[in-house]
Amino acid sequence: TTPRNAAMLLADLVETYQRLSQTRSRKAKAAALADKLRRLGADELEIGACYLSGELPQGRIGLGPAVVGRTTVPPAAAASLQLVDVDRRFSEIGQVSGAGAQNAEREAFAGLLAAGTAAAARRAAR
Repeated sequence: TTPRNAAMLLADLVETYQRLSQTRSRKAKAAALADKLRRLGADELEIGACYLSGELPQGRIGLGPAVVGRTTVPPAAAASLQLVDVDRRFSEIGQVSGAGAQNAEREAFAGLLAAGTAAAARRAAR
């Protein structure tokens, strides 16, 4: 559990997402969402709300199934990837264009996956 004003880790959000998918109770889902959203800092609120709803704040960033499906790296041993870092990296990936863009996107996405836990990597690959 992340105290208010501490940087939210992607792994914390992924854990909440997994709990939400494992319960049918609307009341339990609402309570879990409210708790997690209360713990997000001002700079994390939009990012966290988007991720919890299965969206990126940036919208489509050009990572297609070919890049995502072929990108496999060993995950980080411990959770350290912060939401704002993930958001920044997805923004950078979305800016990639031109010759060699698919390779650059794959490398950037691989770096993101390598910085996250196995559960976070599975969630990011969806």
